[in-house]
Amino acid sequence: MSTPADAVQNFAAAEQANLTAIGKSLTAISTGITALDTLIQQLQASIAAGTSTLSAADQATLTALTAASSALVTQAAAINTTAPSSVPVAPAPPAAPAG
Repeated sequence: MSTPADAVQNFAAAEQANLTAIGKSLTAISTGITALDTLIQQLQASIAAGTSTLSAADQATLTALTAASSALVTQAAAINTTAPSSVPVAPAPPAAPAG
């Protein structure tokens, strides 16, 4: 027979698995954005070296993409994926009436 403590332990284990999966997803997102930023920076360096050209509008779009991806990395890194260190304890049930 399952006890309330068993239910709490099962919930905690399932929740930790969810948080671990979320953490892995956030890491993948950050890694992908960082890789994209690297490619954008390589393109910008190529343009600066004169081996490629972009219109002013294209350059503005590229600059905006770089800023947006950097903001996403910051936002993803700020999400707390740590499970709570303790589970709140429910108050004791009222005593049975005397009699």
